[in-house]
Amino acid sequence: MGEASILKPVEIIAEIANAHQGDPAIAARLAEEALAGGADAVKFQVYTADELLVRRHPRYEHFRKQSFTGAAWSDLIGRIRAKGGRVYCDVFGLEALDISLREGADGIKVHSSDLANAPLLEILSTAGKRVFLSVGGSTAREIVYSTTRMSRLATRPVLLHGFQSYP
Repeated sequence: MGEASILKPVEIIAEIANAHQGDPAIAARLAEEALAGGADAVKFQVYTADELLVRRHPRYEHFRKQSFTGAAWSDLIGRIRAKGGRVYCDVFGLEALDISLREGADGIKVHSSDLANAPLLEILSTAGKRVFLSVGGSTAREIVYSTTRMSRLATRPVLLHGFQSYP
């Protein structure tokens, strides 16, 4: 097999996460600058405080203030796609998945804590979107379970192994 036949294009995905601190204008500016700087796509964390934490959790209000409405996501994703960029969403539960799919995300990243979330994986397996599975810190059993659930995807999920131990 020749070298040229195994080369595949590289996709540069700018990780925005929730660096916007709950301000859709900052999120748009970060995404637009990333695209202007050469990124092919951007990735955001999509969540609701109610899905992420219990109300009595000390950081509940922090995450509630950082989450966007469906309308804000619709505007943001629409702006990025209008500039030729792709949008991937790192979802934290079924409500976040619904928002991401409804608003036109190009692909979905599943956090390692959701690799055994059967309802989420089932919806994703038929959603027709590119899927990234975060497998850092996961067991082989969790990885096999989640990839098996994704067997109906048109393309295999991308496995992401992130560094799990910070100084």
